[in-house]
Amino acid sequence: GAFSKVFLVMKDDNYYALKKIKKLIDNTNYIINEITILNELQNLNKNIINMIEWFEDNDFTYIVFDYISGGNLYQKIFTKSDIETILTQLLDVIEFIHTKGIIHGDIKPENLLVYDKANIMNIILIDFGLSKYETDSDINKGTIKYIAPEFFKTGKRNKETDLWAIGM
Repeated sequence: GAFSKVFLVMKDDNYYALKKIKKLIDNTNYIINEITILNELQNLNKNIINMIEWFEDNDFTYIVFDYISGGNLYQKIFTKSDIETILTQLLDVIEFIHTKGIIHGDIKPENLLVYDKANIMNIILIDFGLSKYETDSDINKGTIKYIAPEFFKTGKRNKETDLWAIGM
């Protein structure tokens, strides 16, 4: 994103993804939200990125995740069978976070990592930086080409705006 970069790091012979987020006055709530929501979802769904830990210094917040080696959905070519599997998993994981009262807010191919396990395509939903609880005030950011038209009328994200992004 505009305020963060992700690095591949190694510790004790294991690879991890390290998200380095620049602390700015206008993004503090997004950082807190992302960590809070990831903590709540931790190890509850196999299609959500696993956060290992987080820490901070004066200028940056760092979030350590499991490393997923397959790249993102935008970078791949899939068979019809893969697409069916991916859509089923994506709808299931979105339904899961919605039952927890969470809106992802930035569903797009770049936020879906893929990996092949036993010849079955799997996805991992990442980047909860724009996520919010349904009861929170609204978020006015996101990737414009994946935002539902209703958002531009109401200025509000909801479960339906997440579902709209899947179809894009």
